[in-house]
Amino acid sequence: MSRWTHVVGCLYVDTYTEKKDIKGYVEKLLSKAPKITGSERDCDIFVNPLSGHNTSVGMDCEHCPHFKDAELNEDGKIVAIECDAEDNFKCPTGEYQTCVAITIIGNLRDRDVYRTTKEIDDFIRYIQSLGMGFTVDYPSVFVRNEWDKDYVLTIEYDKDNWEDKGKLIWVQVWKGDKKE
Repeated sequence: MSRWTHVVGCLYVDTYTEKKDIKGYVEKLLSKAPKITGSERDCDIFVNPLSGHNTSVGMDCEHCPHFKDAELNEDGKIVAIECDAEDNFKCPTGEYQTCVAITIIGNLRDRDVYRTTKEIDDFIRYIQSLGMGFTVDYPSVFVRNEWDKDYVLTIEYDKDNWEDKGKLIWVQVWKGDKKE
């Protein structure tokens, strides 16, 4: 007889990365992420960029066809730009969405809830290790095992430390705890 664990989740991730194709960029990074596994198939992972933009750049040199090179200071900030544009060239502006929702869904055969929650933890820690400060906020991850025990994920952050990756906590939800 098979044992099943069911996963439905969404993670709000800010990449702090200005890319024209943020979806493709994040999908490529997630192709190397630890898997959330089952004996027949793994969880499906979907990357959904938020609509609109949440940041803009006045002179988007990185995406300009005339951009050649940039000189950076020790903090990584641009101090000089080399460009072949004519003096009257209007530099392009850029609007970017740096946030994505990562959806996790799967019906995992021959897995128990402890292994599945550990693999989800590893997946989240991988995301947090990417780039210049990828953050995972507002997690909504639900795991159910074959005994109808439900678990939800919460992340507790140290509010005084913006570099804190948070403590991943799985809370068991009992059927009798419903509030009407």
